[in-house]
Parts: sequence; C-alpha cells; structure tokens
Amino acid sequence: EGTRVTSSQVTVSGSAVNAAKVTVLVNKSREYTATTTVEGAFAVQGVELDPKFNAGKNAIRISVEDLEGRVSLPTEMFITLNSAPTVQLRELRKLGAKQEILKGQVKISWSATDINNDPLIYSIELSEDDGETWQAIVSDLKETEYLWQTEEAPDSSNYLLRVAANDGLA
Repeated sequence: EGTRVTSSQVTVSGSAVNAAKVTVLVNKSREYTATTTVEGAFAVQGVELDPKFNAGKNAIRISVEDLEGRVSLPTEMFITLNSAPTVQLRELRKLGAKQEILKGQVKISWSATDINNDPLIYSIELSEDDGETWQAIVSDLKETEYLWQTEEAPDSSNYLLRVAANDGLA
C-alpha cells in the first residue's frame, strides 16, 4: 500500500553503497537526481507529489548509478498524497413549508468528494456567535443528509451551521 502523507513535497532519502548518483522518478514523468556521500547516504529534497495522479497514489522509482556508469534495477514504492475532502451544501429547508425561518424538523443535505476515494464520516455543528465557537449537533454520520430537530437547540435568530467531512487521514 505504501506511505500516506499530507504534504505535496517530500524528501526521499536512503543509502546506496558504491553509488555515484541516485535518480528518483515520480509517476514516470518527473525526475530528480542526487549524489551520494562517501558513506553512500543520499537525500532528494523537494520531490513533488501529484494529488490527482491515480487518486493521489504516486509511483516513486529509485535507481542508482555506480562510479563506472552502471545503472541498477529500479526500486519502486508508492506514496499517497492524502487530500482533504470537500463538502457542498445541497439543501437546508424546513420539511413541509417554504419559509425562511427554520423551525421544527429541518432537512440538511450535502454532497462531498474525496480525491483519494477514502470513506467519509460527517459531522454537523452549530454556532450561535458568528463562528467563534461551535457545538456538535451530530457526528459520525455516514449518510449525506440529516433531519435536524431544531427544538433541541437553544432559541436564537441567527445560527450558523457547518458540515464537515473527515476521511480519517487528513
């Protein structure tokens, strides 16, 4: 499966005895090179991962060239760049009525995407103070809609609601 990271730039490091040069090839398109120390250590910094390549699963191929110009068979590994999911509100309305004051049973629905295709868990939070603080209405939802009983919240004329998606990794 490989390693999962949240930064689009990584350092590939290791040891290659009797090597003159190390080549790191990312997704068969982007190449980085580094020389080794006398002890054979190398570090290739600033290796750029692509969040959209293969759902974030980047193929890293490392090969070594010795002092006589012979190139080793490559070693391949995978590094998945985990991207945060995105959420878009689809509907917020009182059931059975078309009014702006939301009271009683309110349907909240949303859509969400995750470029890595990870399973998502949702939470809905409420703020009474313009987003300074948030309290959970519900968490650990697997569905993309929720029927909110507004009577369970304190009386107010100015609420903010937010839906958050969590892929368990970012």
